[in-house]
Amino acid sequence: MNTDFRNNIIELSNTLTRTNQLKAKTKVDKEIKELSEEAYNYLKQQAWCKEVEEGWLAEGWGYILGIFLFRINPSSKNVDDYVWIVVGDIPPAYIDIESAQTIEEVLKSYILIMRDWTHAVLNKLPLTESFPVAVDPSEKMANMLNRRLDLLESEILPLFDQG
Repeated sequence: MNTDFRNNIIELSNTLTRTNQLKAKTKVDKEIKELSEEAYNYLKQQAWCKEVEEGWLAEGWGYILGIFLFRINPSSKNVDDYVWIVVGDIPPAYIDIESAQTIEEVLKSYILIMRDWTHAVLNKLPLTESFPVAVDPSEKMANMLNRRLDLLESEILPLFDQG
């Protein structure tokens, strides 16, 4: 892994809340804590992840969306030891830290790979080149996902322009 990427990610992680310190004081806190568990379980299902070392909440909007950063023990030297996980009322996905170093970049990458999948499904193209999405590749599911992606683009992404 590029040392600059790694250093940037380590620096960012120092500003985030560790997932093992998340509290469920409010309804939204509880939803985010549940999303952190979903992200952890999704990550543990990946063949390239031997073990999850630690995790951080990057951003959370209740059950709608959670963006998490994890440090892992990879199963191969070709796998980064940090990875982003996006979960919520959307299909889960991992985002490579070399393609996204900020939370905004993670969200944009997520939208891009999911739009690619919905395009392939709606145009009856092979999914072999698309990110593996764990939902039925039907027109109905692609349209539902597109609506959620529209929401992320119109309501969540603009929040990053304000800061």
